[in-house]
Amino acid sequence: MQLKSNDYSRFTPKEQAALRYAEKITKGPTNTASAEADALKEHFPEAELVDLVAEVALVNLTNRITDGLGLELEMAAEKI
Repeated sequence: MQLKSNDYSRFTPKEQAALRYAEKITKGPTNTASAEADALKEHFPEAELVDLVAEVALVNLTNRITDGLGLELEMAAEKI
């Protein structure tokens, strides 16, 4: 099932906050995500917040490098 953009209604409020933040900083300048970052603080303790922000940043960094070099990521075969 593919989700419509910005349709996070099937997720918990905590998950929705994380998805909105990730989408906001992925699609635009990070300095425009203050409202989304504040919403994260309502749902995540500080340690989880740091992990979440670092993970989103790492995925974005990986995408920028691979896209910039025209590379395709090789995904490990799923274990059965």
